[in-house]
Amino acid sequence: MVSGSPDGGSPDASDRESSISECVARCLEGIRKSRICLDAADDALLEGIQKQLFLAGHRLAIIDGADLVGKNGLMGAFAHGFGFPSHFGANWDALLDCLSDMSWDTAPGFACVLLNADRFRDAHPDEFETLCEVFEDLEERHAGSDNARPFTLITIG
Repeated sequence: MVSGSPDGGSPDASDRESSISECVARCLEGIRKSRICLDAADDALLEGIQKQLFLAGHRLAIIDGADLVGKNGLMGAFAHGFGFPSHFGANWDALLDCLSDMSWDTAPGFACVLLNADRFRDAHPDEFETLCEVFEDLEERHAGSDNARPFTLITIG
């Protein structure tokens, strides 16, 4: 798990750079590691992750878990953030299918940052658990593929 400073506060500059580097490296190799958990992140850490993934050509969506209302809110946020096709069924199987395919986007990889993940998890524990299972299933689907592009879920909070 990548995290902030040992005392739980904001990371200092060297910790921040290390966290950014570790997080981005894991995203770029993401096929085997589809979920990264950050205990906390300040604006500089988030901006660093965004910048490095952008420079690598990855598509990034930032979703605020505090604003989501259940499964429908989560599905809508993923669909909007990654430009899912109009036939997206807004259910867990359809989410996994879209995350596995992404043929409409030419990015070499993808990452979703779920801010306030703890708030979403606390308000919607079943949906949060299923989302994590979807990314585990995505990992399994990509394991046997030579041409799968990394797709990483970064949970913060």
